[in-house]
Amino acid sequence: AIPRLWLGENAIVKPEETWIYLAGRDPGDQWFARRPVLRTPREEDKAPRKAIWKLRISPKDGSDASREIAFKSAPFGTAKSIVHRAPVTGLQPGTEYRFQLSADGQTHREGWFRTAPADLSAPLSFVTGGDMGTAAAEPICRLAGKEDVLFGYLGGDLAYANGKEVSKWYDWIDNWTDLVASKDGRHLPMVAAIGNHETNSSILGPHKKAPFYYSFFDLPNEGRSNFAVDFADYLSLVCLDSDHTQKVGSQTDWLNQTLAERSKFAHVFPTYHRPAWGTGVKKNIKGIQSEWCPLFEKYQVSAVFENDHHTYKRSWKLTAGKRDQEKGIVYLGDGAWGAGVRRITDKHLDSEGARDYLAKWQSVNHLIRVDLFPNGKREYRAKIADGTVIDSYVDEK
Repeated sequence: AIPRLWLGENAIVKPEETWIYLAGRDPGDQWFARRPVLRTPREEDKAPRKAIWKLRISPKDGSDASREIAFKSAPFGTAKSIVHRAPVTGLQPGTEYRFQLSADGQTHREGWFRTAPADLSAPLSFVTGGDMGTAAAEPICRLAGKEDVLFGYLGGDLAYANGKEVSKWYDWIDNWTDLVASKDGRHLPMVAAIGNHETNSSILGPHKKAPFYYSFFDLPNEGRSNFAVDFADYLSLVCLDSDHTQKVGSQTDWLNQTLAERSKFAHVFPTYHRPAWGTGVKKNIKGIQSEWCPLFEKYQVSAVFENDHHTYKRSWKLTAGKRDQEKGIVYLGDGAWGAGVRRITDKHLDSEGARDYLAKWQSVNHLIRVDLFPNGKREYRAKIADGTVIDSYVDEK
């Protein structure tokens, strides 16, 4: 018999409707409830689509008056929803700010963030990784929040939406907003490169091939998927497109100029999706080996973050794929934030010669914490969801 609770005009689930309970979510305490506990709609869920959104920013210490910033709005890819963007200028380095997000006078979200310091007079930390997904990524997202770092540096395959499934982007954004936050509620910004699962099968131009990636992120290089984000003159994040919406070779001249302009920076970290020096579970990208790796070596970048293979790896210091402890470049990754890990076999390692150029490999979901120190030292720690360090590497140079 159908319980009376579900019948009549006050039915929670009507006959023609589909009931999905806690799909793709950690059930938590609700799983043990005697009866369903319905989530109260979030304020942002109820905001009208054509609402006038505003952002109010003020120093967290109350030292100055708040500023109100109007949003610029644009379609979110091919979906019916809208991306609201508020360009904020005039923020001071190394400062904590409160924000209040509102629509038509109603507050929808509040929080705070910290800007990057003006120089590297104190240690600075960030986390990096790729191949995330939604529900499967939650344990590593929680770990990222606990690490209490300045930002996240992501290497593509974010929502696994394949340029089509907008609902996966909503879940991915919720994960980052709700889970990747410090213990005291500080929100963490991200810098994200593009991966193959940001794209659909279309052969059209890049903005149609990866509609959600290009409309969600405020890309600084005239809207291209190759760009650099600079922190004063001490740190630069260089994102590249490994044959997803731009060919590798078409970015080489830009990369050469970009690295040359940042040759005096203490720390420069390129990232992209498909590896030049992977674990062998998939083919290495020869174009990156021939086009980009010589530039990494020429300009002595700090390290390179790669993704896509759903494993963990750390290379030896490499020059032209060979060990070079003096002037070689370390490659770390290989993208297993939330994606199902791939088993690394002897056949895989031998197929690409990975046994010779890799110092460490493991099939495990992880993130990498990077700590930068005023004396130039860099420390890398690969961690699994419970915080256990599975690999660490210190670069004193």
